[in-house]
Amino acid sequence: MTHVNFALTQFNTANFSLAEINDANFSSAGFNNTSFASTSFSNTIFANATFKDVNFSLTKFVKVNFLRAKLNTVYFSSENIHDLNFTFSSLVNVDFSFSVLYNADFSSTSLSNVNFSHAVLFNAKFSTAILNDVDFSFAKLLRKPDFSTAQLMEVNFTSTILILAMFYKVNISNSSFHQSSCVISRFNYAVLSDCNFWHSNLKDAVFQAATLNQVNFSRANLHKTNFIGANMTKSELDNTLSIQDTVLPNGTHVHDENLINNGQADCNIFHISGWTVSNGNITSAISNSSNSNCQFILQSLSTGATMYQRVRLSDTWNSNLWTFSEAVLSAKMSVGVSMELKGIKNDHSVSSKETL
Repeated sequence: MTHVNFALTQFNTANFSLAEINDANFSSAGFNNTSFASTSFSNTIFANATFKDVNFSLTKFVKVNFLRAKLNTVYFSSENIHDLNFTFSSLVNVDFSFSVLYNADFSSTSLSNVNFSHAVLFNAKFSTAILNDVDFSFAKLLRKPDFSTAQLMEVNFTSTILILAMFYKVNISNSSFHQSSCVISRFNYAVLSDCNFWHSNLKDAVFQAATLNQVNFSRANLHKTNFIGANMTKSELDNTLSIQDTVLPNGTHVHDENLINNGQADCNIFHISGWTVSNGNITSAISNSSNSNCQFILQSLSTGATMYQRVRLSDTWNSNLWTFSEAVLSAKMSVGVSMELKGIKNDHSVSSKETL
């Protein structure tokens, strides 16, 4: 069908399966219990149309306009959804799971109980939209998804890829970002309440001038994350995976804690805290080159000494979740000093060994 006009038409229990519809006008039409399965659309207008119990599975869309449409219990399942316009529309009980959408525009749209789980969205726009109970779990939002000034309530971003996402001035509440990847995402001037970023990757993300209320960053990667000017409590950064080079609200740059206990040496205590000395004798003393630098000192150069300690990396991060994470060793050693590193498994067997 080409150049057809069904404006203001009411369709009840209609079947358009396997049809090819081009340059069609369905403005202000009504669809109830209608199937568009395996249909092909291009340059089609559904502006101000209403949909109830409609099936768009395996349907191909190219430049289809749903401006101000009302969709209730509608099923989309397709890998060929291009240039859909849902601006100012209302979507209730709509399923996009496992679909692939290119340049979909949901700006100023109301979405309630909408499922995008396992979907792939390229250049998606949700600016000024209202999202309530929307599921993006395991979805991939690529090429700078835009949620600017949107309102998000009970949105599920579990295991979602949101790289370079824009959350400028967004209002997010009771939402989950569990194990999500929000690398280089922007939350400038956003308001986040009761949100959970457990085990998420927020490397190089920006929360400049954001307001954070009861936000959980437990085991999250905040490497080079910027919180300058943010309204938040210091405790919200407790138990993170990494805060290396993170910028605090006051502009202070912070670093991760040393995983080695007493790795810098402590001249304020007599014994070598945190270390086991297996032979010889080692003490701590102020360096000759710096009055503020404490170092470990051998008592006998001829006898030598050995000291060791175990660092439980499993207490710091989950290697299954952070496959490419690494612990970085930085040490200053005198001539004649060597260091042996051993990787020990749970069964106490040695997985790797290296001498420095």
